[in-house]
Amino acid sequence: MRRLIKMLRNYLSGKVLTDHATGDWNVMRIWTSILGKYTCIAATILLLLSSMVISTFYLTEEIQGEAMRINLAGRQRMHVFHLALHAHFLLNSDDVMLGSLHRAGLKKALGEYEQTLLGLRTGSPECDVTPSCKASTHDVLNRQLDSLITLWNEKQKPQLLQIIADPIQVWEEGEKRCHGCHDAFIPHFKKVDDFVFALSTHNEQVIQRFNVLRFGILVVSALAAIAMAIFIKQQMILPVQELYEATVRLENGDFSCALAPRTNDEIGTLALAFNRMSTTLAQSFTEKEALVQQRTAELQTANEDLRTFAYTVSHDLRAPLRAIQGFAEAIREDGQSLDLRITEHLTNITAAAEFMDKLILDLLSYSRISYKDIHIDQVDTGQLFKEVVQDLSFEIQKVEGQVTIEGCLPVVMANHGILTQITMNLLSNAIKYVKAGTPPRIQVWAQHNGDKVRLFVKDNGIGIAPEDQHRIFDVFVRLHGMDSYPGTGIGLATVHRGIERLGGSCGVESIPSQGSTFWLELSPVDPAWLSMANDSLCTEH
Repeated sequence: MRRLIKMLRNYLSGKVLTDHATGDWNVMRIWTSILGKYTCIAATILLLLSSMVISTFYLTEEIQGEAMRINLAGRQRMHVFHLALHAHFLLNSDDVMLGSLHRAGLKKALGEYEQTLLGLRTGSPECDVTPSCKASTHDVLNRQLDSLITLWNEKQKPQLLQIIADPIQVWEEGEKRCHGCHDAFIPHFKKVDDFVFALSTHNEQVIQRFNVLRFGILVVSALAAIAMAIFIKQQMILPVQELYEATVRLENGDFSCALAPRTNDEIGTLALAFNRMSTTLAQSFTEKEALVQQRTAELQTANEDLRTFAYTVSHDLRAPLRAIQGFAEAIREDGQSLDLRITEHLTNITAAAEFMDKLILDLLSYSRISYKDIHIDQVDTGQLFKEVVQDLSFEIQKVEGQVTIEGCLPVVMANHGILTQITMNLLSNAIKYVKAGTPPRIQVWAQHNGDKVRLFVKDNGIGIAPEDQHRIFDVFVRLHGMDSYPGTGIGLATVHRGIERLGGSCGVESIPSQGSTFWLELSPVDPAWLSMANDSLCTEH
C-alpha cells in the first residue's frame, strides 16, 4: 500500500519512473506497469461498489420515507372516519356521559388528523416524520395534499370545533347544520383515498426506479467485469502463458522461440529479456556444440593413436620378448653343463619374459574392451559359463577344483566376447586366490534385482578386506605380493570396464578368509526366466 501511494504521488507530481530493464529514466505513465493496471482495476471495482452502495442507501432512505408517508396517509384516512363517527354520535346522542366520551374522542381524533395532515407537508416529530421524509416533491401529490389542507382549514376544522363547543346548539339549528357537517366530510372521503392511492403509486414508481437503477448498475458491473476479464487475459494471462510455452520450448532445445511483447509493462520487459536470453543461449549452445565436435574429433584421433599404440605393444614389443624367452629356453635345455647359478638366472629371465608377455596381453585386452565397437545381442549365460568352464578345465583339474552352476541362468543383453572375457577373469581369480592346499569350490547362480538380473560367482578363497573392496577394480591394483599370488592387477579392472560397456554394473561382497562373492548386473531378455523349473539344477564340474 505504501508503494502504491508513493507511485501515485510521483505520478501526480509529474516525477519520472525508472525503466528497470535498461536502467534509463523514461517518462512512463503509471498505467503501463502491472501495479498501475491492478490499481485501475481495483479503482474500477471500488467505484462500482461505491455507486451501488450509495444508490442503494439513497433509494432505501427514499423508499423508507415513502413508506412512512403511506402509513401516515392510511392513518389520515382512519382519522377521517373517526372524526365523522364521533361527530355523528355526538350530535345524535341524548346520553350525557356518552356524549362526553364522543366529545373527548372527537377532540383527540381532530388533533391526530391535523397532526398527520400537516406532518405530511412540514414534518412532525410526534409522527416520526423527519424533514428528510417530508411530502414528495411530486406536483400531483403536492396539489392533492394542499387541497386536503385547505379543505381542513376552511371547512372541516371549523365545523368540528363548533360541534365540540356546543353540540346541542348545532342540533337545534336543524338539518341545515347537520347537512353542513356531512358535506364537509362524506363527499371528501374519496379525496383522501385518491391521495393514499397516488402516494402508493408514487412509492411503486420509486421502487421501480430503484430496481431499474440497480439492474443498470448490475449490467454495468457485468460489462465492466467482462471488460476487465478480457483486459486481464490480453494484458497479463496471455503474455505469461506465451512466456511459459516459450520457456518449455527453450527447455526442449528450441532456441528460435522469440516472443513479441504484447505490453509495455514488466511482462513485456520480461519478454524482451527472454528473447535476449534465448539468443545468448543459442549462441552459447552453438559455440559449445562446435567445441564438443572439435573435442570429439580430437578424442577420436587420440583413440586411433591409442589403438595404434596397443597394436604396436601387442606385436612389436612382444616380438623381442618372445625371442628372449625362446633363446633362454633353448640355452636352458641345451646347456646341461652350465653352471647351476646361470641356469637359475635363465629361469628368472624366462619367468620375467612370461610375466611381461602376460602384462602386455592383459593391457591389450583392457584396451580392446575400452575402445572397440561392440554389438549388443542376446547371450545365453548358462551356455557361456559352460564354455568358459570347459576352457579352464585344465587349470580346474590341476588344483582339484569344482565349479557348480546352480539353476538355469538367464539370457541377457550383452556382447558375447566381452562377457566371455569378464567371466574368464572372475573364474580364473576364483581358482587362483585360495589358500595353499585348498581345492577351489566355485558356485554360479542368478537372481532378480528389480527389472535387472544379477549373476553371482562365489568362491572359497582368501577373501578381501572391506577397506580394499572399493579399489580392487582399478588398474594395476594388487593386494598381494608376486611370490604368493602372481598377477598383473588388470583382470578385475577389465571386468569393471567391460560390464560398463555392456550398460551394467558389478560389485563384490567378501569377508577375509571366508571367500568372496562377485556379482554382475545386466538386463534380461525375458524377465520371467526365473519362473522356469529351478528345481532341476544345471551343474557343470
